[in-house]
Amino acid sequence: PFSLNSLFHYISFLVFISIIITKSKKIENFLIFIFSFYISLLLLNFFIKILFYNNDKFSFIKQYERETGNKIRTSIFPKNFLDNNYQIRPLSNLSYTNIVYCNEAGYWSTYKSDRYGFNNEDNVYNKRNKIILVGGSDVQGACVNQGEDIASKLREKNYNVIGLGMGGNDEILKYATVKEYFRSINPEMIIWLFSYGDLQGLINELNSKELLRYFNDPGFSQNLAINNKDKDSFLDQYISEIENKIYMEKRFGYITLYDLRRKIKEILIQKFRISFDKKVIIDSDIKKNTLKTRYDKIYLDKNFNLVEKNFHNLKKICNQNCKILFVFTPSHKDFIKNKYSIKNRLNFFKILKKLDIEVLDLTDDIN
Repeated sequence: PFSLNSLFHYISFLVFISIIITKSKKIENFLIFIFSFYISLLLLNFFIKILFYNNDKFSFIKQYERETGNKIRTSIFPKNFLDNNYQIRPLSNLSYTNIVYCNEAGYWSTYKSDRYGFNNEDNVYNKRNKIILVGGSDVQGACVNQGEDIASKLREKNYNVIGLGMGGNDEILKYATVKEYFRSINPEMIIWLFSYGDLQGLINELNSKELLRYFNDPGFSQNLAINNKDKDSFLDQYISEIENKIYMEKRFGYITLYDLRRKIKEILIQKFRISFDKKVIIDSDIKKNTLKTRYDKIYLDKNFNLVEKNFHNLKKICNQNCKILFVFTPSHKDFIKNKYSIKNRLNFFKILKKLDIEVLDLTDDIN
């Protein structure tokens, strides 16, 4: 099919042919200039690849499969499926699959997913006294290998914890995950990890019609645990399409300046975010109290009402035989200057205690 790859290929070919057959000196010089400029970009692309993309995720996947003989797939996140009309909206990864997640410490973190596609040893489902741990990338085990994630560390303390976290999950996606898998697991407790950004995330998630169904309709479910094979089939096709596109881009990458275009895109995105932060949410600008303004806009009564409804829904799922432990995990932003969110969190806790939800506040420990 016609693509950016083929466009670059055709243009390069036409320029080369034009140089050969042209009889006009001016046109010939112009085409030589264009061709020379393109060659320079090819060299720049080569050096960018060596400097920045010699160990990207898809290069790691190829290397891993070559060295181990085992297939490994990239991690896919529930937020990928919120904006389009998909037949299935997965809340986990492929089941019983080697997953590569992220690289923040000089190595690509990997794990073998369980029967539902989460980062757990599969035998946790066969044991008693199950505890569900829900959260985002912290629970999924961002950029640490299997066994170093929170659920694994708690299992070392003889708690049968099942991590149902996925990167990017905020409050409603956490609730949706519990709702989909609660009956199949039948836990005695739910540990709910929360950090500052999750409240902003809840507000953003309400823009998704699909998540609104979870939020507003107690009877809504995709029955993902029951339809796990359908979920895996959908994800396999979805990931394969991504892989094929990436590998095609990389295969013709030198011709299409793939890595140069990647770097330019990253620079532009970073520049846009910086300019956006300067206007609204820069955390280091304490003098102008922009951080306080940010917190004040998030920790509002109307937003607390959303939290209350979400946990009210969770309580209905949990019923009388299940306990809920809410764990507040502050970030470095919570300790800047006057500790604005540290103060606001107390209003948060009042709502939870009204719902008879136990609160574990890690602020003092982390401080």
